[in-house]
Amino acid sequence: MLLYKPKYKVKINLERDEIFFNGSAEESESQELNGVLEVSLLSGYKPPPQSIIHLSLTCNLSIKTKELFAYDHKQYLFNLSWSFKVCFDSQKTSKFLFLAKLPRDLPASLDLDNLKISYQFRAYEECFLLQHTIMTRDIQVFRLTRVPRPDYTFTHATAPEVLVKANGQLAGYCKYSLSYPMTWYDMNKAIPIELRLALNQDQRVYSVIYSIRQAVSLGTLKQNDMNLKSEYQYQLSTQDAYKIPSKTFPESFSQINISKNSSKQSDSLLCFKLVSNLQPYIENQRKFVNLSSNNNEIKIEHYLLAQITVLNSDGELVSEVVKLPLTFLKRPKFNENFIGPPPKYEEA
Repeated sequence: MLLYKPKYKVKINLERDEIFFNGSAEESESQELNGVLEVSLLSGYKPPPQSIIHLSLTCNLSIKTKELFAYDHKQYLFNLSWSFKVCFDSQKTSKFLFLAKLPRDLPASLDLDNLKISYQFRAYEECFLLQHTIMTRDIQVFRLTRVPRPDYTFTHATAPEVLVKANGQLAGYCKYSLSYPMTWYDMNKAIPIELRLALNQDQRVYSVIYSIRQAVSLGTLKQNDMNLKSEYQYQLSTQDAYKIPSKTFPESFSQINISKNSSKQSDSLLCFKLVSNLQPYIENQRKFVNLSSNNNEIKIEHYLLAQITVLNSDGELVSEVVKLPLTFLKRPKFNENFIGPPPKYEEA
């Protein structure tokens, strides 16, 4: 194999390296990404009469295999390419504008234990039928919940994290009200949760356990017969939010008392209140954490699970799990380094 020595220095300048689609693959619109390719001749080389620098943008699917003598599976899910004729007359640097049109159904960036979807710009030169990479630059693709306005990125960038209230009844024995943020933008920040229970006088809260589950289901990727499972489940976080003190749990139910800080007794009901903060993930699950997404290739959903166990007058423990939808999103950022106006989209 011939030893390749690059003659050029290349820079790939982009207006942004994070792409935000407005909703699912069916809801969102195609987008445009502008960029500039800068090509400079390295010192010590004479300007050639003319050269061609190639640029590509690919969406790469990588699947790790667990078989001993098998290779990892890799393929392109999307590809764009450009070719630029480089001439150095009087200027030391040549600049080329390019426009990447991104279809609305592109899959979101993904990094699981054995499945990865990534996006990369690559500048390369062809020599003797071989491609020699000069420079690469990665970008990321995210999906936001649908906002019916062109300035949807600004809406998500400034949206407050609002608590919503979910009400229900646990197997007919007590009513609950759980307040939590349905949409969460900061994976490094604890999620506030407030639980209220209305129990009968002969009931007590025995325990409350919170957890966050990530469910990944494959769409068209599974149809490609790549030896993948249809669904992946990840327990990102768990917390024992409350446990009745052992010293107040004797054999006689009549001796059980709940702390005044946790409950308030009225004439007919015992009101229980619990304020907690739950981390989106624990450290050893970090490698599995992905943002919520909904597109044709893959769907990523998150849920807040609250396992509530109540002790009744017969000394029996009755447990039920409340499952609530939770959406993890990347918050767009706009600052002085942001080039140009907020991202635009064109109607499909």
